[in-house]
Amino acid sequence: MFPPIDLRPLAASLALFIAGGADKPAPSPAKDVATKLAAALEQSYVFADKGCTMAAALRTKAESGAWKDLEGDVLARALTEECQAITHDKHLNVGHERSDSGPRMRVPGSRDPQAEKRQTFQRNNGFERAERMQGNVGYLDVRGFPQADLFTPTAAAAMAFLQNTDALVIDLRRNGGGDPEAVRYLCSWFFGSEPVHLNTLVNREMKTSDEYWTLRELPVPRYLDKPVFVLIGSHTFSAAEECAYNLQSLQRATIVGQTSGGGAHPVDRRDLGHGFSVMLPVARAENPVTKTNWEGVGVKPDVEVSEDAALEAAWALALDGLAAHETDPERRQQLQQLAAEKRGKSPR
Repeated sequence: MFPPIDLRPLAASLALFIAGGADKPAPSPAKDVATKLAAALEQSYVFADKGCTMAAALRTKAESGAWKDLEGDVLARALTEECQAITHDKHLNVGHERSDSGPRMRVPGSRDPQAEKRQTFQRNNGFERAERMQGNVGYLDVRGFPQADLFTPTAAAAMAFLQNTDALVIDLRRNGGGDPEAVRYLCSWFFGSEPVHLNTLVNREMKTSDEYWTLRELPVPRYLDKPVFVLIGSHTFSAAEECAYNLQSLQRATIVGQTSGGGAHPVDRRDLGHGFSVMLPVARAENPVTKTNWEGVGVKPDVEVSEDAALEAAWALALDGLAAHETDPERRQQLQQLAAEKRGKSPR
């Protein structure tokens, strides 16, 4: 008969081993996320050569273990910076989303469309203010270009309100972009019913070229044969830049302010796993007049003034133009005096 064996030390050791293993952190997702990002860039980034260059750099750095201790927002920033150091594309951005209980994946189309729609309504579908200013100059403050079916009714109402003004100032200084269909709709008000070619989006992966032309039909009269001024600044970006660039290249508006942000590449959200996703530029804008776009350089103003002074400057220019064509001496004098006041007014 064998003597009894005391298993208590073994059990204690096993318990310590299990407990120690439970305390070990999960392995870093860096290599997997970087690998998936590299594949997406290689396959879909708007310029094939730059996509391949970024992909190679990401794979090399991931294999070296440089990011193995990074996670969450820190890893997202590191991946973004690695890509932007090569392409300088402000639209290319890796993000990370984390729930209260830990990571959750952010996948394309996962955002609540009803919640987004409510937020758009609360922001008045992108329109902050429509106003008739002194001298019968219209002012339209547009803060975004949401999806066209939400944007168009408010745009039509704003243009109906402003249609009897003699000149119009469109403020895009705080507009970060949005839907090119909404841009097409707003631009259509400033051209006749015969369609005008505004922009083309060229998609490398899909091998498509989508042309954007002004619309033949609008619900209220167009804003024709009247001066238009567009205010831009460093926060004017993406689709808002397209709006300014379209009107400038077609000589339909005078652009006033500071050079815009410089983002001309429409994006698609791609899931990278582990709660990471990338806003991936998949297309490029090609203007029918300039044959290029504003990527990396921004829209250059025709009249350069500080962003704070842009409204007063454009207002004064509008009044000067109206005074020059006014046949009523009294009205002309009023416009000239008002223009002088705007030019001498401190930026607000």
